[in-house]
Amino acid sequence: MAPDTRQRRKYASTFDPFAPYVLTRWEAGERNATHIWREIAAQGYPGSQRMVARFLETLKAHEMSTSTAVQRLPHYSSTAAVALFMRRVLATCNMRRAN
Repeated sequence: MAPDTRQRRKYASTFDPFAPYVLTRWEAGERNATHIWREIAAQGYPGSQRMVARFLETLKAHEMSTSTAVQRLPHYSSTAAVALFMRRVLATCNMRRAN
């Protein structure tokens, strides 16, 4: 028997109306699920802190997957790499001579 390939129906969640606010707080730098849960609970969110934490975990996973692709180390030729290291060594030697 083949697996069911019908699209699943997305049911409305009590969290859905608060998701845009939580996303705004995430973009503002707030990463603490308990703090955000307290804020939205004061606004009338009836759900659990765990639901907010799950939503933040999803955001964090997405953020990590996109940030690793963007933040790659620069590629230097061997000549440029040697020059960078030697500049550091020469600067250290000059500092020692000055003292």
